[in-house]
Amino acid sequence: LKRRVAEISEMPGRIEWLPEYNNEEIVSNVFNRCDCIVVPSIWDENSPLVIHEAQQCSVPVITANHGGMGEYVVDGKNGLTFKHRDALSLRDAMQSALEDPASMASLGSKGYLYSEDGQIVSKEVHAAKIIRCYETLIHPTMEVIE
Repeated sequence: LKRRVAEISEMPGRIEWLPEYNNEEIVSNVFNRCDCIVVPSIWDENSPLVIHEAQQCSVPVITANHGGMGEYVVDGKNGLTFKHRDALSLRDAMQSALEDPASMASLGSKGYLYSEDGQIVSKEVHAAKIIRCYETLIHPTMEVIE
């Protein structure tokens, strides 16, 4: 791959090949320095990875009450939400976070709301739940166990 890229690239010296890295370690290093994160996306985001990463590290999230963002962050439960595409609403949420860092830390400690321990489930557990959902669609008499 490196040889092929060097052959077709107009600037092969500008491409840096990095070794394998541990994403969890990088994420922890970044989020351990944050009081909270703000995800002001204007798109209809389904499930922004940065929200999951913050929740995994118990960092509170401020995000729009729209799409998947508003499903993963519930206002006043595990973070703050603001009205989608509303700069004044975003400002108010950020001001609230600045004025009450203790409450923000408490919100962040809740983490991911859809598990008992606040941690995001593993890929394997998530895949097993999806398979069970499909199985109940294929065989409606099966019972779904959450």
